[in-house]
Amino acid sequence: MISILLSWLYMGFLTTLYGLGTVSRLGRLTGSNGGAGIPLAAITLTGLAEVSVLTGYLSLWMPIGLTANLIVLILGLGLAYLDRVALRLELASVGERLQKVGPLTLGMLGVLAVVLSLTSVGKPWIAQQFFNFDSGLYHVPSIYWIEQYGTVSGLGNLFAPLSVDSLWFQPYALFSFAWFVKYPLHAVLGFTVLLAFCFALGGVRELCTGGRNASDLFRVLALVPLLELAGNPASPTTDEPAAIFTLVVLALGCRYVEQAEKGIETRPLQAVIAVLALFAVAIKLSVLPLLLVVAVLAWQQFRVEGPRALGGYALLVLGMLMPKFIRSTILSGYPVYPLADLDPFNFDWKMPREILVWEKRSIESWAKMQFRSPEEVSNGGFWFWFPDWLENFKATPIALCLLVALGVFLFSGLFAFKQQRATLRRYWPIYLTTVAGVTYWFVAAPFLRFGYGFLAALAILLVLPTVTWVVTVPLARMQSSRLDAVAAALVTGLLLLSEGEAVKLGTGITFTRHYLETIEQLQTGYLPRRYLLYQADYPKVAAEAFPMRNFQLYRPATGQQCWKAPLPCTPYLHKQVEQRGDSLKDGFRARPDAPGTLGPFDGQRFNQAK
Repeated sequence: MISILLSWLYMGFLTTLYGLGTVSRLGRLTGSNGGAGIPLAAITLTGLAEVSVLTGYLSLWMPIGLTANLIVLILGLGLAYLDRVALRLELASVGERLQKVGPLTLGMLGVLAVVLSLTSVGKPWIAQQFFNFDSGLYHVPSIYWIEQYGTVSGLGNLFAPLSVDSLWFQPYALFSFAWFVKYPLHAVLGFTVLLAFCFALGGVRELCTGGRNASDLFRVLALVPLLELAGNPASPTTDEPAAIFTLVVLALGCRYVEQAEKGIETRPLQAVIAVLALFAVAIKLSVLPLLLVVAVLAWQQFRVEGPRALGGYALLVLGMLMPKFIRSTILSGYPVYPLADLDPFNFDWKMPREILVWEKRSIESWAKMQFRSPEEVSNGGFWFWFPDWLENFKATPIALCLLVALGVFLFSGLFAFKQQRATLRRYWPIYLTTVAGVTYWFVAAPFLRFGYGFLAALAILLVLPTVTWVVTVPLARMQSSRLDAVAAALVTGLLLLSEGEAVKLGTGITFTRHYLETIEQLQTGYLPRRYLLYQADYPKVAAEAFPMRNFQLYRPATGQQCWKAPLPCTPYLHKQVEQRGDSLKDGFRARPDAPGTLGPFDGQRFNQAK
């Protein structure tokens, strides 16, 4: 736990340095107040996105370890020194804002950080249960490859899911400190959750000081889905962060509309929104509709600046997404895995096209009906899978939330129709993006985890006009009640009593005595006291070695998860593979003309590729 808190302090320093550097430079260039109108947590999240992208570029050339950490740190300090005057003003502004928060609220946020660090330790005696299944399948192995070798050509030939390149794996490799600590950390999601709570609780404070903006109400309402998104911070899963960044981007989009109407310089805020939206897409392509927000920002700025604005946004898009496209090309031979039709290259390590087609069909069919073959789902058509999918979806808490939110929206329309219409007109880009996100999710792959961020945002937006209409009592009169500190205490208490590790995203918040039991385990000595210092390690896997044509391959003795087994490890193969050179860094290529038998690697997750 202590190692997690210390790592968060370092992450916070580094990412805030990068985030403040961005808004301070933009403030100097635009003659604005820089990050004065942007929540500090959003600035730190922007820095996390920038550090992740920078690490993505570094991973093209080197393994991500001590050297990469030094490069990221020195570069951040160097840029801060070159822009020290503007940064000093920005830091002074941050100091003033923190002084207004008050010691009680800051203290409660500190307690929240401690509780989240306790959550992030995991439950060591059931270690297999507090990780998402895909974490052992390809999340952790992908991070391990990045730590050891950076980017490896044709890695997808060894194991197809390793081609699912997410820029979320880059900060995990950077901040695992595998070169330094005995038990490498997996604490980036917990850090992100903490910042997200600070962002949302900031909305409470704005309301307490007389704010009436929909963006602040959106942030407050986001506390509900964040409580569920905080349930699994020990796992390096990609679904939770994609949902968190979706909520943050949409809330900031509302804030942009409000500032633009007041004539406030919005370019620093635009940059923060665009960076966070692009980073979310780089984490998970299921949130691709967030690019609509970027498109609207670019168009609005184009109307003011002309083509220069479009050029700036184009460079930002390329700069943020280029490492993902390059890494995907190196890993699989295709710029966007698993889109086999986008095939401009002919590298010798390129994965066979039929494997990409099979993987894509399997992901889509799994999202509609679990434990059914892709052929059965695709051949059955919409009315084959939809009734079963609908029954499963109706049983989830998010479905109930959407139903209640829709009821509130329709009922309040009888009394506050003008307010609803004004809200829809005012924030139309946010509503459009959210509806497009839900539609895209349902059409592409309607698995609840993939669209949780948009579904939660839709529920918030449906009740937002009503909440805005109802909140008419000046909350500034209630400042003495310290509502912001009370809200932080409530969130902390709910997290302390909520179950997370074994509960899947989308099944709601379940209350338990888990963390109190953890304290008892520590007191009785059943739980080793080292977990007060370290984070629980990834599960250990027994691996069997098998000689291949020109290298040695490992397979987990049981199950499909390699975790951090010796490299190279795979539970199954689609095709015979060979090493491209003398080192694992040289990568792998398929042998389409080799004998069909795969020996001990014959058992495949989705049967034999066809």
